[in-house]
Amino acid sequence: MLLTLARVLSRLKGEKYQGSVIAKIDWRQTAATGEKPWQGLQIRRENRNYLLARCTAIKNGFYGQLDVLLFLHHQHKQSPPLQNMPHLPVWHCFTAAEIHRFLLASDDTNTIHQGKAAIVPGILLLQQYLQSFPADALEVRFFHPAHEGDRLYYSAKDNCLFTLFDDKYKILEIRTKGDLLHEN
Repeated sequence: MLLTLARVLSRLKGEKYQGSVIAKIDWRQTAATGEKPWQGLQIRRENRNYLLARCTAIKNGFYGQLDVLLFLHHQHKQSPPLQNMPHLPVWHCFTAAEIHRFLLASDDTNTIHQGKAAIVPGILLLQQYLQSFPADALEVRFFHPAHEGDRLYYSAKDNCLFTLFDDKYKILEIRTKGDLLHEN
């Protein structure tokens, strides 16, 4: 389902969207019952700095929705490295081949995902997470890009908060929606 939604998002083509980075994803998947809901890409908000898009699709009896906040033409500002990096288990190290296969399958042409030190697509990170930790609804916040070849480490708390790091930076946080319902 996630790859199908990535293909919907990849309809954002052209110079306007090159170099864009994902800041946040809200993802959910439910059984497709009753009336077929609208499917496709909807721009919910947009200005010169960001875009909020909703991607929806039905596949194999499931309805998927991906709300994505993109920073347009983002020039990544180097955040300070984390101090006292904890010793964490290794989660994954994305290869150029894995990234390339995902780009082909999703029709993603964003140049930040190509070439030397390519940035790992955010939806590929989420797809890999869901293979290890299945869920029906998540919120993902991105803090720093993960690059091809980076060894990625994780911290998991109570099966509802997953934090991903490289050797210096916090990459992302994933929260299950059940955990979000209890926040103030």
